[in-house]
Amino acid sequence: MVDTIYIVKYEDERLDTIVYNHYGHLDHIFTILELNPHIINQMYLEVGTEIRLPYFAEKEVKEIQLWE
Repeated sequence: MVDTIYIVKYEDERLDTIVYNHYGHLDHIFTILELNPHIINQMYLEVGTEIRLPYFAEKEVKEIQLWE
């Protein structure tokens, strides 16, 4: 799959919000920060900033049953 480039559209957007909206969780936030060193020290992102959001294969969720 191909990475997504997200362009910040609104003033004061935050990376954690963007990542959560894109993936539904924050499991990969540190990897995304490594791929986007230009935003490491920014709490709020500027309009027009490009964020690379890589494709991650979905983890298989194994369901266990506690009681039979």
